Amino acid sequence: MRIDRGARIDEARGIATLLVVTFHATRAEPNLAASLFYQANDALTLVRMPLFMIITGYLLGTRATTVSVGAALRSLRPWIVRVVWPLVTVTIVCVAILHGRGEPWPIARALLFGVWHLWYLQVLILLKIAFVTLDARWRPGAAPMIGLAIAAALLAWSGVAGRPTLFSLNRAVDLLPFLLFGAWIGRGSTALGPALLPYSLYAMAAVLVVQHLIAGADSDGWAPTSIPAMLVGAAAGLFVLDHAPQSAMLSLIGRYGFPVFLWHLPWFVAVEQVVIVPAGLSGMPGVGCRLVVGIVMPAVVARWAREWRVVSAIPIGLPAPRRRLPPRLDPTMSGYRSPLRRFASGMNHPC
Repeated sequence: MRIDRGARIDEARGIATLLVVTFHATRAEPNLAASLFYQANDALTLVRMPLFMIITGYLLGTRATTVSVGAALRSLRPWIVRVVWPLVTVTIVCVAILHGRGEPWPIARALLFGVWHLWYLQVLILLKIAFVTLDARWRPGAAPMIGLAIAAALLAWSGVAGRPTLFSLNRAVDLLPFLLFGAWIGRGSTALGPALLPYSLYAMAAVLVVQHLIAGADSDGWAPTSIPAMLVGAAAGLFVLDHAPQSAMLSLIGRYGFPVFLWHLPWFVAVEQVVIVPAGLSGMPGVGCRLVVGIVMPAVVARWAREWRVVSAIPIGLPAPRRRLPPRLDPTMSGYRSPLRRFASGMNHPC
C-alpha cells in the first residue's frame, strides 16, 4: 500500500506543537518530577524539535528550486519578514515578563542569543536561508541529500558547536541533520516506496530504546546529538509523516502552530496569575489548565487578528494563507465541515 507522505502535514505539525506545549506545561509543575508523565515528557526531548525540523525539511525538499540563488533568496524575504517581526514582538514580551519577576535580561542579549523557546525560530531562519542557498546553487537529489544528512549528523555528534553562540548557531548545527533528513524524505519519497527502509529504521530505533531502558539509564543518558538519539529522532519524524492520524483537532492545532508556538509561554504566565495561583491548582490540573489556555488563546487571537485590520497590523505571528490541496487530500472539500474545520479554514503554518 502506497503512503501519501505529507498528505496529513497539518496533523504532523499539530503533534509537534502539542508535544512542545505539553512539555512546557509539565515543566511548570516541578512537584510532578517523580511521575511517569513528567519523565515521559523528558524522554520525548529526542523527538520534539527534531520532528519540527524534519517537517520543515520535508516541505523544502518537495519544492525543487529552479531559479538562481539571488532569486531564491528574494522569494524567501516575505517569509523572513513574517517570522522576524513576531519573533521580535514576543521576545520583548518575554523580556518584560522576566523583568517583572526580578530576573533582568538585556533585550539585546535576548534578540541575539534567544530567550526561552524562541531560539528555535532563530535556528529556523538560519537553516532555511542556508538550505535555499544550497538548493538553488547545487540542486542536490535524494542521494546527495542523505549524504549531506549523514555528514551533518557526524558534525553535530563531534560536539563542534559547543556552548550557546550568536543567533543560536550551535543549536542550528545540532538540528541541521534533521532538516536534511526531512529534505531527503521529500526529495526521494518515490524512491522510498518499499516499506523495508522505513520499517528498518523503526526497528533500529526500537532496539536502541530497549537497550537503553534495559541498561537502566534515564532519558538524559543520551545526549541529543549522540548517534542513537539522532536515529530515534529521525525514526519518530518519519513515522509521524507517514502515519499521523486523521484528526480535525490535530489539524487545527497544526494550522495555528506558529502563533501557538510563539505565545504559549506568555499565556502560561497570564493564566498562572489569573487562575492557577488564586485557585490553588497544582499537579495535573495545573498542567491541563496551562495546556488548554496555551493552545486555545493564541489560536483565537490569531483568528481575530486576521479579521480585525487594526489588530492584524501588530506583528503577533499570523499563519500564512493556506495552500489548497488536491481534492483527494483536502478534507475541507468533502462536503460537510465541522466547526473546527470552519474555524481553521484559510490558515496554515508559515514554517
